[in-house]
Amino acid sequence: DTITRISPRGTQVQAIPMPNIPSRVAVGGGSVWATSTEGGRLLRVDPGTRRLRERLDTGTRPFALDVEHGSAIWLTLLGDNAVQRVTFSK
Repeated sequence: DTITRISPRGTQVQAIPMPNIPSRVAVGGGSVWATSTEGGRLLRVDPGTRRLRERLDTGTRPFALDVEHGSAIWLTLLGDNAVQRVTFSK
């Protein structure tokens, strides 16, 4: 139920609690993003405060994700055999 931040030198780690078990993680658009396949959510973490910023409901069983330059996240939806585009503001 966490995402672990590892310092650039690899000397410190910090567990960031998540409300759902994260599946995949990506960085972009000023945030850290994670899918929660079983929770059916896209999770957004603020890298400065290292806290959950947003919890977005998605299609069924989101898995892989990619950040489109500056404005959207693309998700694969295992339960729907589809992709979903989620727009965001910074």
